[in-house]
Amino acid sequence: MKLPTLEKEKNLISSGHKFIAGIDEVGRGSWAGPIVAAALIITPNDMKYAKKIPARDSKLLSQRQRENIFHDIQNYFQYAIGIVDSSIIDSKGITFANQLAMDRAQKALEIQPDYILSDGRGFHFEKKFENIIDGDALVFCIAVASIMAKVIRDKIMDEWHAIYDMYGFNLHKGYGTKKHREMLKQHGICSIHRRSYAPIRKLLY
Repeated sequence: MKLPTLEKEKNLISSGHKFIAGIDEVGRGSWAGPIVAAALIITPNDMKYAKKIPARDSKLLSQRQRENIFHDIQNYFQYAIGIVDSSIIDSKGITFANQLAMDRAQKALEIQPDYILSDGRGFHFEKKFENIIDGDALVFCIAVASIMAKVIRDKIMDEWHAIYDMYGFNLHKGYGTKKHREMLKQHGICSIHRRSYAPIRKLLY
């Protein structure tokens, strides 16, 4: 299995950049809850710590593995989180919300980056930046940001489960599983369901 590398970060540092941010989001395809982005800063001095982090695409890790890595990241790197709730997703669209979550994460960093590496395509930032398709599987700082975002969003969905326990948000985190579909048929929608998403919209009309 090919793992994320530090090649991008090393090349940027070699060309004179000192503060590189990896940015990724989670929750784009979920039917409920927020979209969450994480931005993580890596500097030349941080490179030695990167070897301590077993970075992977967050989707390839278990919950326990993600949480262990999350703990390690907190010890070594500066990061920030951006959260956009379902009401903005419904009113402005998921593309707008995705960009907004990333912007919020980046702007919340105490140290602002001079170069941004973001997962996906079509995103724009005020700093110099590069969008990388499958960046969470290829680039260390994006992979780590994806883990941070995933752990934070899972915790948020666990908190929503405590309010709406009938949906099983603690299990599927709002995604369109068979269990989630069954609970929607039984209980209808709740305040955090994304009414603009087709499966949810069908329940309204």
